[in-house]
Amino acid sequence: MWLDDAGLARRIAIQNAAGNRQSWKVTEFWDFGVAGAITPPDADQITTADPADFQRIFMGES
Repeated sequence: MWLDDAGLARRIAIQNAAGNRQSWKVTEFWDFGVAGAITPPDADQITTADPADFQRIFMGES
């Protein structure tokens, strides 16, 4: 994790190892304090994730 002078997280990197394969996920943050508009999805656009898909989604495996 990298913090700026104000102590705000600017980058978070996570390493995940599975067997002999390693994967990095990096998220960068900026524009703290900027107003944003978030519109929630309609009820028919919401689905429940299948836990069996998590490894494929997060590790890029098919």
